[in-house]
Amino acid sequence: MNYKELAEKILNNIGTSKNIESYTHCATRLRFNLIDPTKFNQDELKKTNGIMGTVVSGNQQQVIIGPDVQHVYNEIRNLLSKLGNNISLEKNQKNQRNFHLIKY
Repeated sequence: MNYKELAEKILNNIGTSKNIESYTHCATRLRFNLIDPTKFNQDELKKTNGIMGTVVSGNQQQVIIGPDVQHVYNEIRNLLSKLGNNISLEKNQKNQRNFHLIKY
């Protein structure tokens, strides 16, 4: 799998780098909060080799990669850095860690 090519395809199908408010990943998924979620092209992403599927959960758009997600995430981070999109990692982590305590 060419991680750089996959990262470029993902960026092109989420509305480019300028549409990303924040991003992170978990064990198998890339997780994006997009400025304009209507630009999340699920149909094209699902057809892309290396992508297992997509999910929209609340305000978050997710791309399912599988165990190679860290490699794709690193390539996205490198591409965004080269494009001058300096979304801070601290902001990403802060936005992604909203836990709710549920009492029974």
